[in-house]
Amino acid sequence: MKIIVPVKRVVDYNVKVRVKSDGSGIETAGVKMSMNPFDEIAVEEAVRLKEKGVATEIIAVSMGVPQCAETIRTALAMGADRGILVESTEDLQPLAVAKLLKAIVDQEQPQIVILGKQAIDDDANQTGQMLAAIWERPQATYASKVEISGGKAAVTREIDAGLETIEVDLPAVVDGIAELYAPVAEEKGIALEVAPSGAARIEGNRSLISQALANLIDNAIKYTPEGGKVSVRARATGGRLVISVIDTGVGIPSDQIYRLGNPFVQIRSNAGATQNGTGLGLALVRALTELHQGALRIDSVQGRGTTVSVELPLDEAASLAA
Repeated sequence: MKIIVPVKRVVDYNVKVRVKSDGSGIETAGVKMSMNPFDEIAVEEAVRLKEKGVATEIIAVSMGVPQCAETIRTALAMGADRGILVESTEDLQPLAVAKLLKAIVDQEQPQIVILGKQAIDDDANQTGQMLAAIWERPQATYASKVEISGGKAAVTREIDAGLETIEVDLPAVVDGIAELYAPVAEEKGIALEVAPSGAARIEGNRSLISQALANLIDNAIKYTPEGGKVSVRARATGGRLVISVIDTGVGIPSDQIYRLGNPFVQIRSNAGATQNGTGLGLALVRALTELHQGALRIDSVQGRGTTVSVELPLDEAASLAA
């Protein structure tokens, strides 16, 4: 079985992104570039399938300037068998990338294409969906595990079918989110720890809750310096499920905490600089939490770290049945 894994060349996640003086895009001249971290996870999953004897060949595909060959070489070092580079001086948008991938799919005839869930530069999360539509093949988004047997792929994924009652083994769900950020934390020299907890039943949309957790872990890693630690805790108390992400980062000034969770708000660190981003991360977490009749709490000590907790109501009927 042949697997294609698209890999994107992006500004390294440790680099502070700067906008060009003419506002036409971000400055990439002289800036360290690397493989999109989520694409690294896709390559690792493809390699895992090959090691199990399911796949016979992994093809890494990259598109853009000639330097994208470096990204392919990274994929080859990780275990890919060969690479395809589509050179272009244009800024390729998701639809163009999907069409080019379709041409490669027609030529290579893979049984599966594994993509990272999003790119850290544009956060589009569109290419996979567009490719599936053009290719007229089924797709599974937000996949955390792929098992292939009997010509079928069994995909463990986050559903997005609206509100539903789900029974979640919280360490497993959090592990699933944390695994996405494990390579990022490891490369930055940060310890990422998930504490065990019991199962709990909540009323909610698994995909939206996972998105909120992903944003919290991403923020914690972003604001924690090398050698620091990010911990994820989950516990049921007082009829509510409390999920906390704790970091040993720069912390937040006490007079600024109240501003967090509002759109486009970023707080300056001791050095007087903000991290890259739009300031929408915590605002999105707050909105998703409130959608589930929950609450967001932020505790921080400047210079020591921050704890962000999401409180969600437990399913009372399930609790009584237990």
